[in-house]
Amino acid sequence: MSKIIITDLGNVIVKVDFDKLKKSLNENLRDSKDFELIMNLNIRFNKGGLTPQEFYNLTMGFMTKQIKYSSFVKLWTDIFKIDEEMCNFYKTLKNDGYNIILASNTDPLHYQHIVESYDLSFLTDSFLSYENHAIKPDQNFFTKLIEKYELTPESSIFIDDLKENIVAAEKAALTVIHHTDNKNTIDRVLSWLKN
Repeated sequence: MSKIIITDLGNVIVKVDFDKLKKSLNENLRDSKDFELIMNLNIRFNKGGLTPQEFYNLTMGFMTKQIKYSSFVKLWTDIFKIDEEMCNFYKTLKNDGYNIILASNTDPLHYQHIVESYDLSFLTDSFLSYENHAIKPDQNFFTKLIEKYELTPESSIFIDDLKENIVAAEKAALTVIHHTDNKNTIDRVLSWLKN
C-alpha cells in the first residue's frame, strides 16, 4: 500500500495572520470582547453550521459600522501567505507518487480564497471541516478521516501545527508529526518514508 501524507493547512501550507484580522475588525467592533465572540461563531462556520451569508450577517451584529459583504469577504480572507518551502516539498512527494491529503479546520470563504490564490495541485484530496461537519481536535473528525481513506498507522502520517490536534490524532492511532518548523517536518517525513 502506498504511503499517505495527511497535512494541515493553516501554519503548515499557508501562514495565517489572525492578528491582522483582529486589527481590521477591532476598528468597527462595539466591544473589544466581541472578537472572541466572532471567533466562537467561526467554530460553527468551520463545522458547516453556518453559510457564508449567515456568518456575515451574525458578524455584522457586532459592528458599529456595517461593511458590505464583498468588503467583509476581502477582510476575512486577506490573512494568508503561502509557505513556498512546504509546498515545494509536497510537490516533490506528489511527483514521487505519494498521496497528499489536506485535513483542515476551515470555512468555505477561507478555503475558496486559498485555492483561487495559490497552487495546491499537489493535493490528492481535501478533507475539510465544513464539508464533514467535524473539527479537530474532536475524535469525530479523525474517525471520519480514517474511515474515508482507510488509514492505518503504518501507511499514513498526520502533520499539524497544533499540539491538541496531534494528541487527538495519536488517540485515534495515527502516526503524527507536530509541525514546529519546516526542516524538522521535512526531515521526519523523509525518514518515515524510508521505513
